[in-house]
Amino acid sequence: MKKHRIFRPRRFFAALMAGTSVFLAACQPTPETEIISQKEDIQDVIQDYTQAGDASGDTGDASGSSGDTSGQQGQTLAQRLGVPESISFEITSENGGPSITADHIPVEFPQADRAGAATVVRADLTDEQLWTLVDGFTQGVQLYEPMPSTKEDLQENIEQMQEEINAIRESGSEEEQGQISELEEMIRFRQSFIESAPSRDSLEYIPMSREWEIDESGMESINGQNNQGDMTYSVYASKDASAYTVSLRKEETSISKDASLWTETALQGMTGGMAAKGKPSFENKICACTDEEAVQTALDFLSEQGIATEDLMARKIEPVIWCDFNQETVSEGYVGYKIDLCRSVGDILQTFTDDHIWYMDINGEVAPENEGRLPYDYESLTITVTDDGIVDFYWTNPMEITQVLSEDVALKSFDEIQKIMEQHALMAYESYSLDSYENEIPLKLGKVTFGMMRVQNPDSDGEYTLVPVWDVFAYLSDGTLSASSMMTINAMDGSIISRNTGY
Repeated sequence: MKKHRIFRPRRFFAALMAGTSVFLAACQPTPETEIISQKEDIQDVIQDYTQAGDASGDTGDASGSSGDTSGQQGQTLAQRLGVPESISFEITSENGGPSITADHIPVEFPQADRAGAATVVRADLTDEQLWTLVDGFTQGVQLYEPMPSTKEDLQENIEQMQEEINAIRESGSEEEQGQISELEEMIRFRQSFIESAPSRDSLEYIPMSREWEIDESGMESINGQNNQGDMTYSVYASKDASAYTVSLRKEETSISKDASLWTETALQGMTGGMAAKGKPSFENKICACTDEEAVQTALDFLSEQGIATEDLMARKIEPVIWCDFNQETVSEGYVGYKIDLCRSVGDILQTFTDDHIWYMDINGEVAPENEGRLPYDYESLTITVTDDGIVDFYWTNPMEITQVLSEDVALKSFDEIQKIMEQHALMAYESYSLDSYENEIPLKLGKVTFGMMRVQNPDSDGEYTLVPVWDVFAYLSDGTLSASSMMTINAMDGSIISRNTGY
């Protein structure tokens, strides 16, 4: 049984870098060219930057990197690279325009002694793997074709919305009064289906086919459920040339259809209309399992279904609560954990961003080298665990590490990385948010992180390489930290990588 590994970032402070915490000012020329993209064969870069004495036996030429750390035994990777706890600088254009400010922003770096690189390939599940996973999750219960909404379902829903309208008319705020017309439209929409909807007693349970069928979106899909016992199971899978998704869910049948599990992050901005019947509490733990036990449960489940977990790490663990927006109630505390798992190379995992593969520039044009290429998005694997075990499983675009190309690559020092960061900041901002850039809206940076990223291999849609990178994240206009990376820098050669094209 594999023991779990949980990523817990640390912030390092090196005395020799103390000067970087002083607020620096730099004036940069207005960008006249597009931001640089990494177009060299990434595996050639890895070979060039493989450390002498690497376990692979190669002695790649790392002379181009002052991050060569031979002879510095006993130090962490962060210490050898001179990674500070925080940095500060300000960038302005010599011809006017927006400014970019980093005011003592944290630099997040994992606890690691070295950084490597690995080959990773697209690994859609075989049908046998899929059904092993489904049967393991549902414990072999019979699955049926999804049931349509019945006359009774629609009528109950209409009555609930009418009660909400009556409550708003009686004591609702001015803002809530504005929701009445929308609720009335929703009622009319449901009323239009009542006559043609089946009654509950006329429903027939049709066993779910295990064959892929074309759905309304044009994708091949499998869709089934079972709500005949104490637990309701839902199964969905879809695939086409550019995506593969598996979604599994179970919950107590007695739980309201309008109730679902939420993390604090997801709930932000969603609870403003809730009455004071319940206030989300993520401080009060009412589940028996710990976060470490939840991670182990997730990894054990994967292993039991024959899925390799050696290179998986928990990147993020968030408590979850039950929330019913219709009844305006929440659980008294958190009932489990949502776990975000990702691939890692050694002790360094992939950096989380919400960037997606999209082979278009800001003008919607496709570069010649991307013509005909399928945008296979980044892998996502999230598992939610409560005292009932795994209750939610979502996996899109599965990947598999097939070869560790190097266990120890040479990296540029943080001094060099920061210079690259400052040099390309304005060009990165222009690419990141053209409207804000052209309107000369000042940009505040929020953090810098070190991790792995999947880079597209040349001339191959299904093969990629995980390489170490630095990412810069900025604040949004509402003061929240964006999950989209403003700039990604190859930690080996300092080239700029586009996350939207994956190279």
